[in-house]
Amino acid sequence: MRRLRDELFEAASAAARARNEAAARARERDLLSRECERLAREERALAAQAARLEERLASLQEEVAEAEAGVAEARQSWQEAGRARAALEGEAAELAAGLHRLREEVRAREARLELLRQLEASHEGYGRGPRAVLEGRALGVAAYRGVLGSVASLLRPRPGLATAVEAALGPAAQYLVVEREEDARLAIEQLKADRAGRATFLPLETLRPLPVPPGDAGLERREGAVGWAAGVVDCPGGLEVVAAYLLGRVLVARDLPAALALARAARYRYRVVTLEGEVIHPGGAVTGGSRPGAGSGERGVFLLGRAEEVGRLA
Repeated sequence: MRRLRDELFEAASAAARARNEAAARARERDLLSRECERLAREERALAAQAARLEERLASLQEEVAEAEAGVAEARQSWQEAGRARAALEGEAAELAAGLHRLREEVRAREARLELLRQLEASHEGYGRGPRAVLEGRALGVAAYRGVLGSVASLLRPRPGLATAVEAALGPAAQYLVVEREEDARLAIEQLKADRAGRATFLPLETLRPLPVPPGDAGLERREGAVGWAAGVVDCPGGLEVVAAYLLGRVLVARDLPAALALARAARYRYRVVTLEGEVIHPGGAVTGGSRPGAGSGERGVFLLGRAEEVGRLA
């Protein structure tokens, strides 16, 4: 009986231990289950983080590739900029040299213009009488108030024709234009009183130009003709009679052969001048050769050309 009780007790103890062990194992399984769930959550979180990191890595790799491409492009642009800078520096040097040359040319032209203006102001190239009249008029001498100016200062040849018109005028370039005969008389009396030389005056009220006969009116249309000299000059209003008086019967020709042909066609009745200044005189005399330099003292030469050059330089 005692042995049976011992066995029952032993069996009850074993059952209790089994229950305790089962409970312990249940707790362990619960702990393991929770740990597995935690680890699973961590795994999922790590996987998501890894995915984000991979995405970020891919983005960074794209940025790096773009940056490298930008660096390459910037390097190329820098190289191109360097070449462009070198080209611009070369162009700037050329422009600077050109500017220097232009400034030198401007200075030379300004000096030439100043010289010509001084010559104009001092009436260089005029004879003693015309110069005295022009200087006296500038100073306000009463006897010279009616003088409008010299033929050279009033007539303006068209471009390229100054030499021809100078040749056509000859000494008449220094003639002085006045309104009335009385103005000429007063000026001549003043010249005589001052013993200042002689001058020729052209009173507008008395000038009577000789017209070209109708039969010769077509000479300006012949081969080599430029035109009648009176038609190649411009002058202030009212002074057309001066051009007609001095140049109305003068033909301008392209060159000497053309001038000789025109003179023959006109039977040597008119003066014919060329663009280079040769002259076929009425009657057949021919003047030509190299022209005197400025300051040579030959009267009437370069007065119109000087005025033309002053206008061009200004």
